[in-house]
Amino acid sequence: MVEQIAVRLGRPVLVEDRKQWAVAYSPHNDAIDDVRRDSILRRHAGPEVAQWIRSLGVQNSREPIRTPMNHELHMLPRVCVPIWRSQWPLGYLWFIDESESMGSEEIHLASDLANQLAEEWHSEKLRADQALARQAFNVRELLLGGPEAVERSAVELTDTGAFERDSAVTAFAVLPLLESPAVNAEELKDRIERTLRTAARNLGSGNALHHTRPDHGVLLYATYPSLGRTSNTQEVAKKLQAAGQRWLTPLIGVSGVVVGVGGTHPSITQARDSYLDASMAARTSATFDLDPIVHWRTLGAYRALSTMAAAGLKPSDVHTGIEKLALEKDGGALLETLECYLDVGGHAQAAATKLNLHRTSMYYRLERIQRLVSVDLQDGQQRLSLHLAAKLARVTGFDEENS
Repeated sequence: MVEQIAVRLGRPVLVEDRKQWAVAYSPHNDAIDDVRRDSILRRHAGPEVAQWIRSLGVQNSREPIRTPMNHELHMLPRVCVPIWRSQWPLGYLWFIDESESMGSEEIHLASDLANQLAEEWHSEKLRADQALARQAFNVRELLLGGPEAVERSAVELTDTGAFERDSAVTAFAVLPLLESPAVNAEELKDRIERTLRTAARNLGSGNALHHTRPDHGVLLYATYPSLGRTSNTQEVAKKLQAAGQRWLTPLIGVSGVVVGVGGTHPSITQARDSYLDASMAARTSATFDLDPIVHWRTLGAYRALSTMAAAGLKPSDVHTGIEKLALEKDGGALLETLECYLDVGGHAQAAATKLNLHRTSMYYRLERIQRLVSVDLQDGQQRLSLHLAAKLARVTGFDEENS
């Protein structure tokens, strides 16, 4: 309908939503200014333009408004026709009117057309919202539902074109790193959703689905091995991580973002398997301060630790003495010392440097650890079991054992 409006009025038109994001525009054969160019190319003219437009009272007006020339913003005069449906503002029609030749009859016609557009826009939005709600339900069933729900959702997602038929699937989990549990839960979930939408939009229709959880997000990406086209999962992960940096890190209490990459599976019905791997990879990265992008297949020993934790194995199942350290008043420091000492291959001086400890304090702690745990740190077998137990404690903690 946008092109019809342009034809009826004999001048190009731009449609913006309530937040001044460009939604649609007609062909522009006439000269345009910098603001219109930015709106078309970047979908938004920028904060300075938006602030100036608000200062003119455009957002609350139900009547057309003429906006004057703004030399500082390189913005030509315009006529703005608000688009309302009943009591709800939907957006604006914008006409560049450099010579201010748009008369009252044309403006009245533009208002009538804006009312027609409002009905069409509202109906289209309802259809789109219903389709998105159905798609979100199907993705949730795909990841969390039973076998029958998974099959049914997979068929509907491919039949509707939401996900390419006969493509393989790789899951990506985006996890915000929280500095404190006081982060606003509702805003966090909203920003996770925005992160996923941004990444999915950049990857293209039919290639990506997403699902938002309270503390993380899931992106499902299509690959096409049958056509010889496989995804560069690292590039996809970088796009998701960049979207997370944009939307999540500005939130107070979020210190960073990690992305876990699951394995690639031949069918969308196996998306849950890839999701579980991706989620575990992201949480493992957060726990052990690994790289911001971690692939499940390359986690090595950390993958084994995560599998052990998922199977319900506790640190004391690997070495009974590890719990004794945790129960000490300075148990946290002792565990940190033990883990660091074993991480650097049993070199006390290297561990002391890493922990910023005096060598004497380092040896004192090691002696205490050996005495409390009744272990010989020069014994390779005992060191191996202690190292595994200390790492597993980072994953599982000791809450259940000490309660």
